[in-house]
Amino acid sequence: MRKGHQVALIEEASIGHGYSWGNGAQYNVGSTLPMTYPGVAWRALSWLTKENGPVGLAPGELLRTIPWFIHFLRTGRPKAWRAAYTALHD
Repeated sequence: MRKGHQVALIEEASIGHGYSWGNGAQYNVGSTLPMTYPGVAWRALSWLTKENGPVGLAPGELLRTIPWFIHFLRTGRPKAWRAAYTALHD
């Protein structure tokens, strides 16, 4: 609303049980950090090596995932990350 934009949230079912479930219909600056922060790629790779880690990848998906991972690495470079951070916070 600060910049004159109006937002309408349309719930598919009961109010508070669709798109807004779990976030209290709140948007805050602390939740807008780009996921590809510098150094996260190495952390994600280490997660892949853990049997019960937070990230998993089926062996048959590895080749299909490589282009996405390269893009992920590029957007995690400091200059690209700062640009994304600035855009999200503007």
